[in-house]
Amino acid sequence: MARWGNDGVMVSQPCNLVYPFSTAVSRRALARVELIVLAVVGVLLLSLLTPALGVVRQEMRHASCVNNLSLFGRGMHCYAMEHEGWLPGVNTSGLRVSTTVGIAGMLDHPEVPVQTYDWMTPVLSYVEKLPANRAQRFWHLWYKYRCPQQTETAIVAPYFMGFPSDDYDEFVELAEAEPWPACSYLMSAHFSWWGRDYEDYVLGPHLANPSYLIRAFVASDNWETVNYDYVSRLDQVGPPDRKLFVADGTRYISAGRIIDFNPSPDPRLYGVGVFGAFASSGAWWAGSTTYGVGGGTTYDGYPVTINSPSQGYNLSISYRHRTCGSGPASTSNHRPGRPGVGDDFTGSAQDNYGCINAVMFDGHVTTLDDRESRNPVLWYPTGTIVNENVTPGETMTTLLPGSVIP
Repeated sequence: MARWGNDGVMVSQPCNLVYPFSTAVSRRALARVELIVLAVVGVLLLSLLTPALGVVRQEMRHASCVNNLSLFGRGMHCYAMEHEGWLPGVNTSGLRVSTTVGIAGMLDHPEVPVQTYDWMTPVLSYVEKLPANRAQRFWHLWYKYRCPQQTETAIVAPYFMGFPSDDYDEFVELAEAEPWPACSYLMSAHFSWWGRDYEDYVLGPHLANPSYLIRAFVASDNWETVNYDYVSRLDQVGPPDRKLFVADGTRYISAGRIIDFNPSPDPRLYGVGVFGAFASSGAWWAGSTTYGVGGGTTYDGYPVTINSPSQGYNLSISYRHRTCGSGPASTSNHRPGRPGVGDDFTGSAQDNYGCINAVMFDGHVTTLDDRESRNPVLWYPTGTIVNENVTPGETMTTLLPGSVIP
């Protein structure tokens, strides 16, 4: 703005118009815009990085699981070396349990298996001194050596309240303090049982009742396979690089999708739970509680006629790693092999995009997708025969009755 001075000369005056935004206000507004831009960029970067971070977490869990399995393999070889080639299992290390069941305090020793099927205590006794108390040792095995990708919990099976042991309440008390973790790893029972020629073979007498003889446990003659002369020695399993010692797996999963476990020292005493809490059928049998599938699954061009009790819900819990397979990426770390959420999961093998890790009898660890895990060679000793009563649909791949597993 200007005015005329007294001498007739125009004099300039500073403009005093009020601008809508002062310089200071403008700077504050710019700072806000910058913050908003930075926040947006941060959100975008986070959205890009989150899947990658999820993959990194799964890879770390996978590596931890592999380390556990590698440790089990080394422990198994130590056990075999010290026991003339015998493998831990129901007919070998389990004898220390079956001959002393019901005798107070006999199972409270850090090197005594917690159950006849317990292979973990024998192989991990070379690594650390385990708790002496049976219930606490059972917990330690499942909790410390839990697969990081295994987030499920289990309940103590209520139908075993009458088993001949005085420590059932201790299992329940541990569950009241913290839920029991579900088992992470299982051994194929077919490498623990002996052939049918040993059905009447006496392993030893019960210490408190010598008239009660402990006989070798063999598979039923009407199951999917039959073996006659196998005994659980490392040199009898077959090619050690093709036979599976221990693999990822969780059982028992009921039709109501409840996971429980049998804490009995010797499950054979009841004629149920013949796999115990540390063993399982293999993935070749379609009805496996661990690796079985839901009804309606088609495999190798024919429909599967036997399904797992949980209709394949077990697949996402046992095949819990997302390190292989060609299916869509998981939307949840909780169930990495699950293609859907809730009851829309069909439990069919076609939708199983998860994997299992396994340690072979030669000690190397491998990762198997659904297709690879269905190979019967993995789960049975060499010389095992496909039962004559097996029909297409009871097993996951075509193998004619009478065929011999190499």
